[in-house]
Amino acid sequence: MAAANMGFIWPQIVFSADSDAIQIWAQAHQEDREDSVRFLNGLNHAHYVTKDHFSNEISSLIESVIARLHEVGCAKSDLSTIWGFILEDLNIPDELRKRRLEASLGFDPEYCPDELMGYAIELEDRIGAAAFSELSGAYALEANNRIGAMQDLTLVDGIEGAPDALLNVNINEAAAQPWEIAVSAARDLRRRLGKDRGAMDNKTLRGLLGLSTGQLESWTPTGRPKASIAGPKGDSKMKFVPRKTHPVAQRFELARFIGDYVRSIGQAPHSWLVAADLSTARQKFQRAFAAEFLCPIASLVEYLGSDFSETAIEDAANHFSVSEKTVDALLMNNGYLPRFAPDTGMPYSLTG
Repeated sequence: MAAANMGFIWPQIVFSADSDAIQIWAQAHQEDREDSVRFLNGLNHAHYVTKDHFSNEISSLIESVIARLHEVGCAKSDLSTIWGFILEDLNIPDELRKRRLEASLGFDPEYCPDELMGYAIELEDRIGAAAFSELSGAYALEANNRIGAMQDLTLVDGIEGAPDALLNVNINEAAAQPWEIAVSAARDLRRRLGKDRGAMDNKTLRGLLGLSTGQLESWTPTGRPKASIAGPKGDSKMKFVPRKTHPVAQRFELARFIGDYVRSIGQAPHSWLVAADLSTARQKFQRAFAAEFLCPIASLVEYLGSDFSETAIEDAANHFSVSEKTVDALLMNNGYLPRFAPDTGMPYSLTG
């Protein structure tokens, strides 16, 4: 994909991949650029495509182009040669894993130092591929010691908890987007708790993870970690390494842990949990789950009535013990407040 525009005029387009999905941004032609081809349309926001669907479509396109090249007498194109190498790696599990880890760490194929690859494989074996992918993204700016920083975080003692069996929630995978699945899961868990409406109390929130008030009040994170994590400790317990200390932020973080546990238990029992400041499908699931679990939209609208003023939103945030940002996001996502004026959705400015 990185070489696809060599010799061709392409739109300004960005593909951002995580372990679940591909997000796609595209920008229309900018007036200050003088190109031989102008692209008149862009995307108002990132479009979400499942990883398997994206891979299948790209593979189909590449194979169609190669077949057409063969038809016109170009049997040994660069595209055909490179695609052959890729197909070889896809059929060799160890090589495929190395290519995936190289990409996660920001290296081109076969350019990751052997020693660093060894450390990456060891860490991934310990915490799982999904958690490694999220942590690698969270520590992307630690270019000089990314693996070391990730390892250090996983080795912190943390605080011990035992997630409640109620967290084995049915996930509605039929929904199209991760946040839709998350909202459904949050409502299901609330129904099982007998707390369909209203604010979520701290005792229940902590109890679902098997944590106590004393543990959380005495916990102090080391430095400024880029992610909160939790790893298995025995058959039924987990080691939690939170990073939030403010009461409101800590509630949201605990709810994110619950959401990640609910999501992970059905996919890979005893897997590591990772909550980070990323826009991956997994993190979007967590945030949507936490918002609905702590502040159900139906209860929020009932509390506000028809008053969506700044003061009313402040009161609602205080009532549900969430941030005003969470209340705003819930109201916008559910159509009660207008969204911010859409821009091209590009995650960063492009050059060239």
